[in-house]
Amino acid sequence: MPRHRLALCCIVLGVVCCTIVLLFPALPACASGVLRLGSKGPDVVRLQQELQSLGYALTADGVFGARTQTVLKQFQQQTGLLVDGIAGPATWSAIAAKKRQIQLIADGIYIVQRNDTLRSIAQRLNLPVEELARLNMMRADQTLYVGQALTLPGRRTSAMAPTPPVSRSTAVSNSIPRARVILTFDDCREASLLSGFLRVLDEHSVRAVLFLSYETLISQPELVRAAYRAGHRIENQGSSAASSQRELIHSIMATCDVLYQLTGVSSRIYRPSQHHLHLDFASAARSASHTLLMWSNIGNPDPGLLLEASKASIFDGSVMRFSLADREALDALPVLLEHLNRSGADVLDPASL
Repeated sequence: MPRHRLALCCIVLGVVCCTIVLLFPALPACASGVLRLGSKGPDVVRLQQELQSLGYALTADGVFGARTQTVLKQFQQQTGLLVDGIAGPATWSAIAAKKRQIQLIADGIYIVQRNDTLRSIAQRLNLPVEELARLNMMRADQTLYVGQALTLPGRRTSAMAPTPPVSRSTAVSNSIPRARVILTFDDCREASLLSGFLRVLDEHSVRAVLFLSYETLISQPELVRAAYRAGHRIENQGSSAASSQRELIHSIMATCDVLYQLTGVSSRIYRPSQHHLHLDFASAARSASHTLLMWSNIGNPDPGLLLEASKASIFDGSVMRFSLADREALDALPVLLEHLNRSGADVLDPASL
């Protein structure tokens, strides 16, 4: 082969390899192996130890025998997986998700899962349903939303806010001394009411953090530029189409690139949409060199309680979250901003994050 052709082939091969590395980061080590009856070695020990940490009675001997298979099937059945007794990528992901859920509960937070109700959550966690409803400004029979964050009574202070709250109000009050809050708004698949929220924020001279998806940046570029010019901080919510850990990481990076093309500023903060809460979003944020920012209010309550629940969630250090596709939130926003103004609370400049 002529020398110039050989050099060209090497360059092309190098570009292809770099592209693969960038678009498809390495999978977590836990998803590296498929284990089944008869498997042996350190990967089996790890599987057994993970199941032990979830409360299953199992010996970590490195041998995938009948007992390990039985316990694994129990876990698969309880988490809605295919009950085949084989530890593949889906099982490893479910184990990681279960461990994250346990840690969040220990920190006083419960992320609502499919088919959850306040009563079923209270029963599962051995909590009084009335106390759980009162703490979250809800009715006991209120509809819940997948991905909604609930505060649990009698647990450690919520870890959803970036800094621990200093002084939290215990009731809806017109005097919340020196409360400093940050207003954030989520894309939630489509920012259908983005222009309306921008108008209300501008009327009250308030700046906020807007977590926008890749799809919104592509479909509404002029509105995104206008929001940036108005002083709002545009941050990253990835792509709603991402359905795996690898796709989520790639979507955060791609969203960051598009935002830079539109505003000249890259995103630095990531917040998952409810579609991504089943993935290890904290790890994805780190892999994409972003800081994770969650929220400290209760999420999406029924319309009749949205405003009162939002008021009750105001405390020093609170990060308030609303959906850019929620008409009730748009209607309640002017009243909430007036309440913040009257109460003496400060809406922090998003640049302070």
